[in-house]
Amino acid sequence: DTFYDIPAYPPHEVVDATGCGDTYSAGYLYKRLQGANPVEAGKFAAAMCTIKLEHNGPFNRSIQDVERIMK
Repeated sequence: DTFYDIPAYPPHEVVDATGCGDTYSAGYLYKRLQGANPVEAGKFAAAMCTIKLEHNGPFNRSIQDVERIMK
């Protein structure tokens, strides 16, 4: 079995954690379907979760917003 260490990107403030698991799954699967490896997909998904934590409601940001978190 292989385990991967996927970093968390700390949010500035936690506003709403509802849906973070769904957000992570969506981001991970999106990147895997594009051909990303598990670590790349996990990092993208973790960045999506950071954005989700900082805002109320469903995830509604852009890919560029996610990539900014990852830098």
